[in-house]
Amino acid sequence: MVRESPETDEVVVEIFDDAMLVTSQEKNSLTEGTETPLQHGSDITLWLVKWMAVNSGGELSVMENDSGGTTFEIRLLMGQAPAEEGDSE
Repeated sequence: MVRESPETDEVVVEIFDDAMLVTSQEKNSLTEGTETPLQHGSDITLWLVKWMAVNSGGELSVMENDSGGTTFEIRLLMGQAPAEEGDSE
């Protein structure tokens, strides 16, 4: 589901997955932004989504949903492209 939030000038993309449960260990790795040999994600997919969101000036949230799966929420600012290297304001 994609929706606009005019109060905050954001576009919110929500992805509901009833089959996938993201472990607390994987959520912690995403939140902290680091991995260790004992605490790491199961694959690179969530990291790629997080990098895309953050590099676009947004954020990624991962929550358990009512059906026991996972909801992924990506929040991006409307109408604002990230600055490119070499740009000065």
